[in-house]
Amino acid sequence: VNGQITMHYLLDHVLQLTKRNVVTLRNMISVEWLLVSGLGLSLVAMELQGPAVMKRTLWSMALRGVLTLAAARFIRTISFLITVLPSQNPQCYFGHFKYPPPTEW
Repeated sequence: VNGQITMHYLLDHVLQLTKRNVVTLRNMISVEWLLVSGLGLSLVAMELQGPAVMKRTLWSMALRGVLTLAAARFIRTISFLITVLPSQNPQCYFGHFKYPPPTEW
């Protein structure tokens, strides 16, 4: 309850945000956005340390990250296609699932 009172005071009186503005901000922030922002900030921070500390450039690290994400997406797509798509054999469905479905589970 104390945290709720503190946040209400901070958002309402200090920042002067309406409830609609707070909901809009909450809807804009997502886990994916936070992860990508954190990754980007860490890459920029590593680049700002100077070339003496890093042997790779920001662009080569970003390219490696993009290629890794593309490879992961490709593997996920292939594994989905292998496991989820139904067989072309018409008897496959009826062999696994009885028709009509049972009335008692």
